[in-house]
Amino acid sequence: MDSLQCNVCQAPLAGAVYTSLPDQALSSLNRNLDGQLEVFSCHECGHVQTSELYNSQSYYDNDYDILTGSEDEDQIYSVAPGQSPLFRTQHQVNLLLAKLDLPEGARLLDYGCAKSSTMRALQGQRPDLAIHLFDVSDRYQEFWAKFLAKERCATYEIPAQWHGSFDAITSFFSLEHIQELANTLQKMRRLLREQGRLYAIVPNVFTNIGDFLVADHVNHFSHTSIEQLLALHGFELIELDDHSHRGAFVIVAKVGSASLAQRPSPAEVDRVRAATETISRFWRNAETDLRRFETAHAEHTAAIYGAGFYGSYIAGRLAQPEKVQTFVDQNPYLQGTVLLEKPVVALDRLPDGIRAIYLAVNPASAEAVKADIEQKFPNRFSFFQFQP
Repeated sequence: MDSLQCNVCQAPLAGAVYTSLPDQALSSLNRNLDGQLEVFSCHECGHVQTSELYNSQSYYDNDYDILTGSEDEDQIYSVAPGQSPLFRTQHQVNLLLAKLDLPEGARLLDYGCAKSSTMRALQGQRPDLAIHLFDVSDRYQEFWAKFLAKERCATYEIPAQWHGSFDAITSFFSLEHIQELANTLQKMRRLLREQGRLYAIVPNVFTNIGDFLVADHVNHFSHTSIEQLLALHGFELIELDDHSHRGAFVIVAKVGSASLAQRPSPAEVDRVRAATETISRFWRNAETDLRRFETAHAEHTAAIYGAGFYGSYIAGRLAQPEKVQTFVDQNPYLQGTVLLEKPVVALDRLPDGIRAIYLAVNPASAEAVKADIEQKFPNRFSFFQFQP
């Protein structure tokens, strides 16, 4: 069997830094995938990589259907006290317009766009932009047809006339899914005009450690591997922002020279690898902590706060999942749905008998979420939260 190579720099990867129990691989859509999750760390560029458990072409063409429940379905980005939720689509539009100075009539391609709600919202604010869409599946065409002409949309193959024509290419949470990164970056560069911009958002596993376990995120980028990837394929990094979009890197780059890229320093890579090992150790301990809490509160009926990846992770590892009566989520698009045969409700619709709550949120946000629940329901619940 051929050794696994780094998706960024093609260096051979040594043994896995994390291996899940068999058949506990969970996708970004909260679905179980067959096989055992294995995560690797590159000694050369600091990239963190998960072995592929599926045929990517058929998976994204037939099985990956993110946010297709309705035209407006979205994910919550943040909720400020006393205010309506800010959804991820609008936050991404705001950030894009702040980061890129798009001239009147600029040609823009959303690459790996899925439903492309961000481009639909962007067109509402900037109707002058010549927006185009590309994806490796045709399952989203009904959404595209509601705001774009058919000739501005493409699936599977890029039209030859698009090459060298775009002022900017966007990629919102798609590069983490792509094993063939070299091929993708080369295509993007060919599609851009000289001095064209690449604007990408990818998960930051170091600030949202749940991403480490997402089985269909085969790439977990670090600052060193992002810099390496861009340099290897003729891009010049303009900005690498790890704070404007929570739990993510925002990348702005331009077409540059195809000069030979230098590898990051060993010290930089060592720091990334140490942080990766910390995350690996966290998840090795998390299941023990979860089981200990469940045992200590075995007599209580429980709820899981968070109907996303963390919630599915917790539910799938409980010895007595029947003790969980409901999921709680702030997202109105999730409320009234069912996850793992449990209803998803708003916090104020929580059943009276609940006495234990599993906080299924990014550990960095857990204390704030707990404080909000305690303010509404003083001294009512025992809480499980992931411990650093």
